[in-house]
Amino acid sequence: MLMTMLAFIVINNKNNGVVHAHPYLIGDTQCTTPHPTTRRHAHGAPTEDASITFLVSWTNPEGSNAEALGENDPERVIPESWSVGGNKYCKSCRLTLTVRHTDQQTYKELVTVSSGTLLEQGRNMDGQLNYGDGAKCSGKRYDAGFQSNVHHYIWTAPNGDVGPITVKVTGASGQTSQFKTNAVTLTYDEAIKEAVENSQQPSAPPGAVNPFEGLTDDEAVHGSQGKSKSVRIIVAHGGIMLFSWMVFPPILLYAGRFKENIFGKHWYLVHKYTVTLMMLFVVTGLILANRYRIDTLGRLKGIMRSRHGIAGSVTAFCWFVQPVLGYFRPPKFLEVGGGATTTPNLKRTVWMWMHRSVALASVLFSIFAVRTGLKDHDPEMTFGEEAIEEIWNLNFFITYVVLAYICIPILLEILSRKRGKSTRQYSHMELEMGDLEVDT
Repeated sequence: MLMTMLAFIVINNKNNGVVHAHPYLIGDTQCTTPHPTTRRHAHGAPTEDASITFLVSWTNPEGSNAEALGENDPERVIPESWSVGGNKYCKSCRLTLTVRHTDQQTYKELVTVSSGTLLEQGRNMDGQLNYGDGAKCSGKRYDAGFQSNVHHYIWTAPNGDVGPITVKVTGASGQTSQFKTNAVTLTYDEAIKEAVENSQQPSAPPGAVNPFEGLTDDEAVHGSQGKSKSVRIIVAHGGIMLFSWMVFPPILLYAGRFKENIFGKHWYLVHKYTVTLMMLFVVTGLILANRYRIDTLGRLKGIMRSRHGIAGSVTAFCWFVQPVLGYFRPPKFLEVGGGATTTPNLKRTVWMWMHRSVALASVLFSIFAVRTGLKDHDPEMTFGEEAIEEIWNLNFFITYVVLAYICIPILLEILSRKRGKSTRQYSHMELEMGDLEVDT
C-alpha cells in the first residue's frame, strides 16, 4: 500500500511537469504577452505557419448581434455566404473568427485579440464551464481546449474605429509537437454592416431554427488519436470505481456485522484484506482520473469545480479515513490493572458509531459520484446520457441498494442467528458433557 501511494505521488509530480503541454496553460495573468516565444518543455520554439488561416464571418444569417441556435456547438460549420468579405470589422458587430489549420492536424489553441471581446463559451468551446473558463484577460484572450483543426471564436468588435486589430493564434497538436503561430490584421469597414443590412435576406425568428443543422465540412477534423486514448483511460477509471463501490462495501458491511457466524473465525482477516484490496482499486482509479485530466486539460486544477469531482473526493477521503479509524480501535471492554473486564468500553461504542457513519457517508457519496460521473461526461463515450437512462438509471440504483443493503443483510441476519443459536446449543452441550465427566 505504501508503494502504491508513493507511485501515485510520483505520477502526480511527473504529470505536473507537463503543465505546459498545451499552449493555453501559460499563466492566466499573462495578458500583455501570453504567446510563447521560446521553447517550453517538450515543445519547440514557435514558428510562423502560413497553413493557419483566418476567416471573419457573421454569427447568424441576418448579420445581427442576436445569438444563433447552435452557436455553442464547437463542431458547427459556418456557411461561406456568412463571410464579411475580408479581414474586416464594424462598430460593435458580433462576428465569428474562424481559425483553420490546413495541415489537417488537430490543435489546442491560445488566441488573442488586441481589441474587442471574445465570448465565453468554456474551455471546450461548447457553452459549458465545467472544464474551466476559456475567455481570459477581459475577453482579449481565449484558451481553447477543444482539439480540432477548425475553431470558431465569437467576437464582439469594439464600439468604433480603433484602427487595425491584431488576431494571433498559437497552437500545439500534441505534448511534444512544436508550437505553431500566425496572425492576421483586421481593418475597420462599416460598409460590411450596410451591405448585410441591404441584402434583404429573410430573417427567421431568433432561436427558431438551427442554421448550422445539416451543414458539413469535409476538411474538418475533430479530436485526435489521443482522444481515444483518453476515453479508454476515463472508461477504465469509471469501471474500476464502479466495481469498487458496488462490490467491496457490502462485503465489508457483512463481515463487520456478522463476523464469525458467517465468515468463520477469520472474519476480521476478510474485513481487513477487503479494505486493502479496495484501497488498491481506489488508488488505481485516482491515478487514472489524474492521467485523464492531464491528457485532456493539462493540469489537475479545477477538480473540485464539478459535482463528480466533489463527490468522488469526499468518497475517497472517507475511505482513506476508515483504516486510520481501524488502527485506533479501542478495546471492547474496559481494562483494569492490565486485565480485561466485562464492563463495556464507552470509547469503543463511540468509535463504532464513527466507523459506521463514515462508511455510510462513503456509500452515499459513492452512489452520487457514480451517477454524476456517468452523467457529466461526454455522451460520445461508452457511457453517458443514454447509459444513464437505459442502464444506470434511478431504478437500477434503488434495486441495488435494496438488494445489497436490505435483502441480503436480512437473509444473512437470519442465517447468522440460526448459526449463533446452534453454536450456543453446542457449547452448552459440551459444558454439560464436561460436568458429567467430572461427576463420574
